[in-house]
Amino acid sequence: MFTIKIEQDLKLALMQEFMAEELYQLVIKNREHLSKWFPWVLDVNSVNDSRAYIISRLKLLAKGKSVYCGIIYRGKLVGVLDFVSIDKKNRKSDIGYWLDEKHQGKGIMSKAVKALIDYGIEYLDLEKFIILCDRENEKSCNIAKRLGFKQEGLLEEHLVVNGERRDFYMYALCV
Repeated sequence: MFTIKIEQDLKLALMQEFMAEELYQLVIKNREHLSKWFPWVLDVNSVNDSRAYIISRLKLLAKGKSVYCGIIYRGKLVGVLDFVSIDKKNRKSDIGYWLDEKHQGKGIMSKAVKALIDYGIEYLDLEKFIILCDRENEKSCNIAKRLGFKQEGLLEEHLVVNGERRDFYMYALCV
């Protein structure tokens, strides 16, 4: 299985179908927290929903259009990180991520995002990375800033989350 070792207790692992139960349980455990930022959270209602999503992302991987990883900390799935959509022609990708609430503030996500970017540069020949963050999600925005991303714009009323149109910052890193 594809893995990227970051530190002794931290790695990225390609999400596989057998991880659906663990992913589902993590989403349910974090439902209240995640639903503040992501509209998809309320659509996850069973292990089969998680399994179907993993399978859909593996199909995109097979076409070279995405890489969907679990963040494994001390042997447990604590979040996900992905190249949401890889644009080979323009050598760029959007990055998406979320982390278990109790594991935040430990540097896990910053290290994981950096490792995925390094992988994208070395193995996928990517040059530009984009992160979209809800304007009010300071923790997510700070990850982009900490890693040297520059704010390129504000996408007003970009997504509907909990019935409310939300503004998103767009951050980019060119290497």
